[in-house]
Amino acid sequence: ERIRRVNEFLVGLREYSQLDERANELFEGQARFFRAFLYFQLAKRHGGVILYTDMDLQKDKSRASAEATWDLIEEDLDFAASALPVQWSGSDQGRVTKGAAFALKSRAMLYAERWESAKVAADSVLTLGIYDLTENYEDAWKGGNEESILEYNYLLTGPNHTFDKDYATYGEIENQGGSGTPTQEMVEAYEKADGTEVDWEPWHQDGGTTTRPPYEELEPRFHATVIYN
Repeated sequence: ERIRRVNEFLVGLREYSQLDERANELFEGQARFFRAFLYFQLAKRHGGVILYTDMDLQKDKSRASAEATWDLIEEDLDFAASALPVQWSGSDQGRVTKGAAFALKSRAMLYAERWESAKVAADSVLTLGIYDLTENYEDAWKGGNEESILEYNYLLTGPNHTFDKDYATYGEIENQGGSGTPTQEMVEAYEKADGTEVDWEPWHQDGGTTTRPPYEELEPRFHATVIYN
């Protein structure tokens, strides 16, 4: 249904728009970005799928090859990257950008095993010169910062999900939370703050141990991510 809505919009834009050429290009770039996003969700799970790019909705259309499916995704994102601005201003802030198109292409081409396309797209994000790592790791998750390439602004639309409630610490909300707790394997993936690795073997021995794990010695990313006793 969502792919059909995008195609309806694109056909209407081409046939009936009375806007100027640049406005049409901006709308088409945004629409094709999302069509690529939708087909990417299908292609990374199923390979080739039935492709529709117009409103000629024949019901007996054959499934396309994986190669043709990835071709369409790449073509849509190439157009989006060429048409979209590096940044939007004013009330348009938050719309998809040139950097978002390059970033999505880089990710999609990894699944397509088109390594050179993935590399060039990723390099193109960096070349824009507007993205960087935040100084404080925790700030990267707050949105609206120099690490953010594409984000969804729930302050404008209102949350329509239960993610925050489901993933809160269990008991923080009555009879809710705890749906996504860190595994011990994830905890042990962190290094010490000085860059050395922790020997976790004592905590895997039969009979266990009463020795406290070295949580305080672990790197800042651990402390920003995992709540521990």
